[in-house]
Amino acid sequence: PLGHREREPGDRLTHRVAQLLLAPSEARSRLTQGVYTSARSGNPIGLMEQALPEIIAAEPLERKMLKAIKAGQADGITWEDQLQQVLAMGGLTATEANLLQASRKLVQEIIAVDEFDSEELRLGAQQEVATNKQHAA
Repeated sequence: PLGHREREPGDRLTHRVAQLLLAPSEARSRLTQGVYTSARSGNPIGLMEQALPEIIAAEPLERKMLKAIKAGQADGITWEDQLQQVLAMGGLTATEANLLQASRKLVQEIIAVDEFDSEELRLGAQQEVATNKQHAA
């Protein structure tokens, strides 16, 4: 308790480490060595690995679209409406719009987590609580 104490890493170092892990790099490859990254059989880690280059390629296009939305080129309610409006105004090319749609589809697939049966989510459904009758008194 009286020895040399280490301080927690600062925000700058944390940001640098996060950047190493969020982009293809040698450090990232070393850390993921031995991890099952096949995109087959619904493997979410494999799907994320497959999506990473596409997401990185679409990032500047997302910024471009956000800039067009802030400039008032799109006032649609849904993301698809906004994309079509920016495309019609010439803010994006058809190829760029397709890349944005593909990357958004991948992101939606990755974050779509369904751990519950539809019966459990039904409004008004009550679940039976299992109790041990010997100890319930």
